[in-house]
Amino acid sequence: MIRLSLSNKIKKIVILLIVIELTSIFLMIKSYKNKPEMMVLDEVKYKKLEPKEIKYSIMLESNGEYIETKILPKQGYIYDQDKSGCIDKDGEMIYINGVNVLSYNSELRKVELLTEDTELCYLYFNKEDN
Repeated sequence: MIRLSLSNKIKKIVILLIVIELTSIFLMIKSYKNKPEMMVLDEVKYKKLEPKEIKYSIMLESNGEYIETKILPKQGYIYDQDKSGCIDKDGEMIYINGVNVLSYNSELRKVELLTEDTELCYLYFNKEDN
């Protein structure tokens, strides 16, 4: 029976660990190169829709709570992109490439959508701090 000395065992363990590490680095680099690219938002064709063309609900902050209205605020409110959004027929929020499909241009007071596949949109406005 051949007995390996302790130093030979350590050498073999070190070599095995190096091979495992190099293999994992190789696989990580290979998987990163094959990662699908996200579509740039500028390449997405979208239709700008007027609020009257879609089902929407405008929520204005008042005393810490939100009140529903049908009129876009003229001043004193800031659009809340994080709370605002659209839902599909299953009640799920709609995103394209991780981006909210609903936006609001406060200067033009226009609502913009990146999709027509929406059941209902919510626009939240927070009271501006004076």
